[in-house]
Amino acid sequence: SLSNYTSRVALERPQASDDPANPTELSWIIVDEMIYSHLSPWPPAASGTGQSLQRIWLARPGNDPAAWLAADPAPGAFTSAPADFDHNGTVDLADFAILAAAWQSTSGDPLWNAACDLAAPADNTIDLGDLAAYLDYWLWQSPPQP
Repeated sequence: SLSNYTSRVALERPQASDDPANPTELSWIIVDEMIYSHLSPWPPAASGTGQSLQRIWLARPGNDPAAWLAADPAPGAFTSAPADFDHNGTVDLADFAILAAAWQSTSGDPLWNAACDLAAPADNTIDLGDLAAYLDYWLWQSPPQP
């Protein structure tokens, strides 16, 4: 059980010894780690609500809060990136079409799509901040589905 407030999780692997006096002695190297928090910019919904932090971008370091989202626990399930509006497993031009349709709308407008409000913090407007966030997701690409 991990803390709902802050903790460190590290993924390590063994490495052969580089010590000639102890050639059978293994050392461990950190492959990736995350030091998470219940505070922004980490997804606050994962703090004591029953939701869990789920990694959505393997290309980003584990310590990058943008590599994670809060969602209901689903062991072994793939969670799509927030900019994958059509939930097909990749951020692509179809998702851009959805963002473009919502462009410059605000809550209550017929074109409003709350999922397109990607900038942090959310501001109830689809604008350049959301476009920049979409491009970031698109350029990094969400991980492939298992």
